[in-house]
Amino acid sequence: MNKKRAGEAAADLLDCSSVIVKRLQLRNLSRLAEELTLVMRTVQLRFEDVTTASYHNANSRSWKVLVQSLYRMEALFRDLDRRELLKSDEFEFLHECMEEVHKFVRRYFAKRDQPQWRHGA
Repeated sequence: MNKKRAGEAAADLLDCSSVIVKRLQLRNLSRLAEELTLVMRTVQLRFEDVTTASYHNANSRSWKVLVQSLYRMEALFRDLDRRELLKSDEFEFLHECMEEVHKFVRRYFAKRDQPQWRHGA
């Protein structure tokens, strides 16, 4: 898993999420749309932070926030799937994109002896 492939997966994840946000807004579910938008923005900022910053600047807090945001996003998608606001193929694609980003995080820390929370990533 390289940085480029993980970046493409993160971009796909954010693109699909923005489509879902628009769909939620059309159905007058603005609270869910705002929550998903907030999580999307956090994932985008932290992913950019950890992939573009130098090793010393990409501290463990940025990585931890990225992983926590991905888990939060996955929980939101599961809730939307349970409410039948997502199609099954959309949910599968979003899950696949999240797995790609998680692989990047796991392999990054497999190469470097980093923080203890990496084992849960």
